[in-house]
Amino acid sequence: MPAGLRGAPPPTIAAALEHMIDIADHRSSAPEKGVSFWTTHH
Repeated sequence: MPAGLRGAPPPTIAAALEHMIDIADHRSSAPEKGVSFWTTHH
């Protein structure tokens, strides 16, 4: 079984997701909305 399927995603995927979240937060007119979204949906 690939290590990425055991729980934590591979570092590259984790970094890519964080980068996408960063871009979404910067593009949003209300950054706190993105923060609340990730806080309530995790």
